[in-house]
Amino acid sequence: MLSQVPSWALWIPFLSAIFGGVVTGAVTFFINKTNKESEEKKHRKELAVKLAIEDYKQTWEFIIKKDQSASIPPLDLFVLHHIMMSEAILSDKEITEEKYLDLIKKYKSLEKAHKQFIHLDNDKA
Repeated sequence: MLSQVPSWALWIPFLSAIFGGVVTGAVTFFINKTNKESEEKKHRKELAVKLAIEDYKQTWEFIIKKDQSASIPPLDLFVLHHIMMSEAILSDKEITEEKYLDLIKKYKSLEKAHKQFIHLDNDKA
């Protein structure tokens, strides 16, 4: 019975197992890489939020001690600022003065839009 099977056909199960292992390994590698990147991004955002809350608390305490009539931006702007900055700093791209100023301009425009939204929301009330 074995004499009827060509000799090259005996390698098919072996090669199939190797191919299956390579494909499975490659898929597992890419899934693990994606999960790791996702976890790192989630961790960075959590750290940025914690930092923003701490920054907000310190700013609030400073304002209370110095000038109680001064206003402080809402917490969500602190969170937005820290998330934007952490993503810029922790990205693989080099931070230049131009990129930093562009990031600050984007943040300032978001801050302005937020103030307009709050103003519109207060007008409706």
